[in-house]
Amino acid sequence: MIPAGKLQIQVQVNLQARQVERATLRVLDSFRLKLVAKVKRGEASVEFSVVDPVYGPVVTAMAGDFGASMVMIPVKARLAGTRTEWRRVTPFDERFSVKLAPLQVLGF
Repeated sequence: MIPAGKLQIQVQVNLQARQVERATLRVLDSFRLKLVAKVKRGEASVEFSVVDPVYGPVVTAMAGDFGASMVMIPVKARLAGTRTEWRRVTPFDERFSVKLAPLQVLGF
């Protein structure tokens, strides 16, 4: 279980649009997970943007930097990602223009 007192979470909200714009997570103090992992430091952020006004905001950028140790072996992770190209996906049932015939049961 992750101790909530050792994490700081901040969420930036656009009050006029009533939408989340950014969320950040910061590890304030080290803590243990399942007796084998110890999270020593960490920070992550996620940015949201509206791509299509019909739908809510989506994740457009992520970044993070974490340090931990697993069974006394130091582990570091750094991640970053940005999404720039957006395309509307066709739902599965609209992909094919095939009409299904009524189901018939074989009678013996």
